[in-house]
Amino acid sequence: MKYKEICPHHENRRTDLQWCLLPRHLSTVDGLVGGELSDRQKCLVCAHCGDKTFAQIESAEKHYRDAHKTFPADSVWNQPLDVLYDDEEVAVINKPQGVPVQGGEGKCLQKSALIVPLAKKVVGKAFIKKPIIVHRLDAATGGLLVLAKSKDSEKHLKTSFSKHQCKKRYRAVVFGKVKNTSNKIVEPISGKPAETYYDVVRHTRCVHPRANGWITTLDLRPISGRKHQIRKHLKHIGHPIWGDQRYAHYVKNHRSMDDQDDLSDDEKVDYLHRTSVKDNAHARLCLWAMEISFPHPLTANPVHVSLSEEPKWIAELLEYQEALYYGSCHAQEDGRQDKRMIKFLGDAQSVQAYSERYIFIFAIILSCKW
Repeated sequence: MKYKEICPHHENRRTDLQWCLLPRHLSTVDGLVGGELSDRQKCLVCAHCGDKTFAQIESAEKHYRDAHKTFPADSVWNQPLDVLYDDEEVAVINKPQGVPVQGGEGKCLQKSALIVPLAKKVVGKAFIKKPIIVHRLDAATGGLLVLAKSKDSEKHLKTSFSKHQCKKRYRAVVFGKVKNTSNKIVEPISGKPAETYYDVVRHTRCVHPRANGWITTLDLRPISGRKHQIRKHLKHIGHPIWGDQRYAHYVKNHRSMDDQDDLSDDEKVDYLHRTSVKDNAHARLCLWAMEISFPHPLTANPVHVSLSEEPKWIAELLEYQEALYYGSCHAQEDGRQDKRMIKFLGDAQSVQAYSERYIFIFAIILSCKW
């Protein structure tokens, strides 16, 4: 973090910082409006955005870490969003996995500059500078996310979600072999009714001890929208989601994104996207929002958006787990063949020993007769 010195006699003066120290007799500094400052007013202003003032260096540093932290060029926070639908009132994006939607002390999608290019181009009465995310999607979950570009659209979309007029489909990989091809999970969450339908997409062989030889790919359609509904429902039926560090009760030797204590919350997102399924197969939550439909906030016409295929890393994970399974099967078969060969050789040696013994006894008997 760097600051810019303005007042050379200030007690906290530093020459390598990117913050403006506003002297009390100045109203503006380097184009940043500070206004007339009294003794009790804040004298630090952010030189990056110019719209935050602080009384203490510590508060200024926290603001910089949260709002203006720099990331590598290939960071998730520097990549443009994948936009699948966009008009003057609403947009649908493919949210990167690991990126929080809103809230929290660190960087999140709603506070970031990533969604600014999606702002409404025509300024009107209900104009907002930055689109507003209208529904929840866990940070660990990637996939389709709806944004409103005006206050009226936000109101209509949130009403549609609350009335269950929006339909969503998720793709998940779970532990074990789900037997029923299609079924419904009905289990209250926090005392409120919750319902989730699922269809089996495929079964894949797996060596993980919790998988009992199988993992299953599911398509899920939640009817209600309770917090962590899909994750809780799948745990309830005994098939938690692969990579779910909260509800799958992982053992300690499975490293998750949250276990990287030397990284900040923002840097953990990049760690997640740079880690292959071979390096850490359990780093990612295998849950993705694949499809969404909702009434348009302006015309009420149905809007339907879907992803043509699941993320590439999920396919790589399934392929890798299956290869591990059949590789271990071949190793076990080779081990069984080795054991059979050892047993055969041992039996042959025993036969040879018995033969030699009986020949010796027979020779003694013959010598006695003579």
